[in-house]
Amino acid sequence: MSYVPPAPGTTKLGEPTPEGVAKQNVHIADLPAEVRRSFLLSMVFFPTIVGATVCLILFLGYYAVFKPKNPFQYSVELRSTDARRRWMAARELSENIGKDSIYTHDTLVVLIEILQNADLDKEVAAWTPSAAIKDADEKQSRLRWWAAPMVGHFAAKLPDPADKDAGLQALIKALDDKDIALFAAKGLSLLKDPRAKDALIKQLNENKDSGVRTTAAHALGATAYFVLSNPPKDGKAGDVDAYLTPLRKAYETEKDTDVLDNIAIALASLGDPLGKDRLEALVKSDDTVARQTARSALEILKGTQKPQTTVIAP
Repeated sequence: MSYVPPAPGTTKLGEPTPEGVAKQNVHIADLPAEVRRSFLLSMVFFPTIVGATVCLILFLGYYAVFKPKNPFQYSVELRSTDARRRWMAARELSENIGKDSIYTHDTLVVLIEILQNADLDKEVAAWTPSAAIKDADEKQSRLRWWAAPMVGHFAAKLPDPADKDAGLQALIKALDDKDIALFAAKGLSLLKDPRAKDALIKQLNENKDSGVRTTAAHALGATAYFVLSNPPKDGKAGDVDAYLTPLRKAYETEKDTDVLDNIAIALASLGDPLGKDRLEALVKSDDTVARQTARSALEILKGTQKPQTTVIAP
């Protein structure tokens, strides 16, 4: 059907078609060229351009905000005087663990600075939206608690012996700080440096905090296995008894069940069955992680699985 305009005088510009005036029902192809052009520009072309522009702006904004930082940016943000910026940088750095670009000397330096800055512990007020529904003890998360394991992880990744030394000394010193000793022991379990052995044994034997003793036992097991699995170039094997003896002694005298469980796991990772009975009992635990860890430790003792160490949180 060809387009037939309404009769003159039957409609008014800008007003609806009056009753009694037949409305034209035609295909767009039957409209005059200038009408079709106006329709396509107003209903297709311009909306498409506007939509594409909005999408481009959103994409560029997302890329600018969420693009991973470089090491210099991490250093700047982690040293910021704004607690929110520091925590955001800490979260982003953690999310990028495993990417080679983040492992630099400068990043390790700022992590050690955080670890040694006790004033940061005063900033325990959570700024996230979930703060309103958190319990009081859940609002005590401290940036130094996060930094200690990160120091161990970064120092282990960096190839320069000077960086490993810096991380080791910072973590050993932090073991004497009751507020972060547990997290320093976690850092040493990641660093796996045999020079931390004596300091970890001291914590295992003398620290009154069961959480610190638990983590120290795990760190000793992890370090011992790493040393034995990576002998020095001169071919001399590590001294397994230097680790087994204090772990056995602690197992005989320890009263805390969580510590005993982790000592048993550390011993099993080195092939010692002293804690086998505890591991067999732990297999029946209601805790899924505990069951799996105990089962793996028993498999190691049977010789069917490669030795490893996993800590069960107290």
